[in-house]
Amino acid sequence: MGSGKAEISVPALRLDRQHVAVHQFGQMGTGRLLGDPPKARQLGRLGWGYSTKDTPMITCIITYDIDPNRRELFDQYAQTWGACIPRCGADLVGYFAPHEGSVSTAYGIYNLPSLAAYEDYRARLSQDPLGRENYLFAKREGVIRQENRLFVKLASAPHGDRP
Repeated sequence: MGSGKAEISVPALRLDRQHVAVHQFGQMGTGRLLGDPPKARQLGRLGWGYSTKDTPMITCIITYDIDPNRRELFDQYAQTWGACIPRCGADLVGYFAPHEGSVSTAYGIYNLPSLAAYEDYRARLSQDPLGRENYLFAKREGVIRQENRLFVKLASAPHGDRP
């Protein structure tokens, strides 16, 4: 960041205080980028967890096989995580339910600075009353048939500007 410009590079998003482009996953907001919450909220499109050159992040992608007949219960499950995950220390990108194509594949995506931070986050999440209830809710209702976690790092940054 020696150029004097704050730069955030993420999958499908580049912010240099002049240009914002979102190419996939639609609009998502966090309001915590660049230490300027009002600016980020005003832009309204910033949410894919970010990684600066000085702060590499890992992204956890949870792939769910859900019962397609219980889709509305998955939505409830996902909305609950929207409250718990940020409170427990992860940068939540979002939960994504089936729309076109597969009727049983869903995703949860969030970012953390490291695998050690992931372990700390999981410990906090396991102690969160709403988080514990959400685990039990999904199990009791049979919403999730299987889930798998994949940890990835951004490999394509920096991204070019969109015309």
